[in-house]
Amino acid sequence: MERPLKILLEPSRIGQSYYITITALCVLSIGLASLPLWGQALLWALVFWRGFLVVKSERILCCQQLEYCSGSWRLHVGNVLSEAELAKNVFIGFGIVVMQFILPSGKPVRLLLWPDSATDECLRKLRFFLLAH
Repeated sequence: MERPLKILLEPSRIGQSYYITITALCVLSIGLASLPLWGQALLWALVFWRGFLVVKSERILCCQQLEYCSGSWRLHVGNVLSEAELAKNVFIGFGIVVMQFILPSGKPVRLLLWPDSATDECLRKLRFFLLAH
């Protein structure tokens, strides 16, 4: 019998810093491009808007807890406990784990787990579990 896995998730400062850096590089590259001023202003507005949405969604973490018990995954999204199916495309890299789940409603939920998203021990157990299965 498999042992249950329970991971409490927190918003990641590393993830927010990454998104802010990417947004700043996009703004810089638009400024260096030879576009008319109105084109640059439009692209800057789009990049800032997208960057704001990404950082806001990272700050308001969609999933606060991840559980695996008896062969099924459960996600705590807000105050709702949802059973979810783990998609096949799981990425385990140095310092990051990317998992995609499909909720019963058919909505996909992607989790990017940075090194500060959970405790080191929990992330180590998750990586070991994902590699074993």
